Amino acid sequence: MKLYKIYSLIIIAIIFSCSNSDNEFVPIEEGPIDEDPIEDSNSILNLPATAFNYTNINFPTSFNSFVMDVLDNTPSDNLTTDAGATLGRVLFYDKNMSVNNTIACASCHIQSGGFSDNRTLSEGFEGGFTGRNSMGLANSRFYESGLFFWDHRAATLEDQVLMPIQDAVEMGMTLEDLVTKLSAFEFKRC
Repeated sequence: MKLYKIYSLIIIAIIFSCSNSDNEFVPIEEGPIDEDPIEDSNSILNLPATAFNYTNINFPTSFNSFVMDVLDNTPSDNLTTDAGATLGRVLFYDKNMSVNNTIACASCHIQSGGFSDNRTLSEGFEGGFTGRNSMGLANSRFYESGLFFWDHRAATLEDQVLMPIQDAVEMGMTLEDLVTKLSAFEFKRC
């Protein structure tokens, strides 16, 4: 089992161990996302009371069988779940994902810009600049090449998600430190 799967399982286990049985995930229609990442670092991650619906999406009719069967690069051993994708959405906007709690994934992957930014170079957690600007993430599940980053250094979306977290300029964390940091958090249903 790859390292990222182990960390994903740990994080999901933490969430389910902190929730009470009266507050189970139930899919609901997806609501709007706050464009701004969380402003203040704290020790609480606010999860919605019910998971958003990511497994039963009504795709447009233009997403024909070629798109769904050939271009869909979701690995068969890591299928999308409502609980996992909802957690990913919360963490995407959380500045606690960076070593000094100053930058979230959403700081550079801005929703209104196709989850990219309009800067020439993206800014990291200590004000340093990356070698390129943020690649757009909209519809990344269906990237024809299945490769991520401008230089295609990530072979899967799972690899792409972990690389910026561990990058010395972008977010500056190690996966071990991130698991330790998130394990200390209280997970609150809102």
